[in-house]
Amino acid sequence: MKRRDWVWIAILVLTLAFVIVRANHRSLDPIIDTGRDLYIPEQIRHGVKLYSDILYYYPPVAPYLLATVTASVLACAARQRWKYLPVMPLVFACYHFGYAFGFLGGVWNFLVRGRRSHGAFESLTR
Repeated sequence: MKRRDWVWIAILVLTLAFVIVRANHRSLDPIIDTGRDLYIPEQIRHGVKLYSDILYYYPPVAPYLLATVTASVLACAARQRWKYLPVMPLVFACYHFGYAFGFLGGVWNFLVRGRRSHGAFESLTR
């Protein structure tokens, strides 16, 4: 190994030691927290809604990111297409933004403008 690699390993080990000493038995239980972080994204993946169906006290970013990673890994594992794994979270994000954009456009056209949506929106989603 190069000297530069040893420097980074030493920095990592020293940082870990600092965190362990600084925590001084005040941190959360890793076994309980890991279970929560695996259970909540699995429920989201099956259609359960955060905060209304599940009691959850934290911001929604981590469970949704973990659900996206879980769905990406399962989708790639189902067909043994691991080369698509790096882009799958982006695909899920595009689907979410596309549906949100279509929904908000439909609400805007129907409620605010009092018109039907453009044919381009209907042909893209149907």
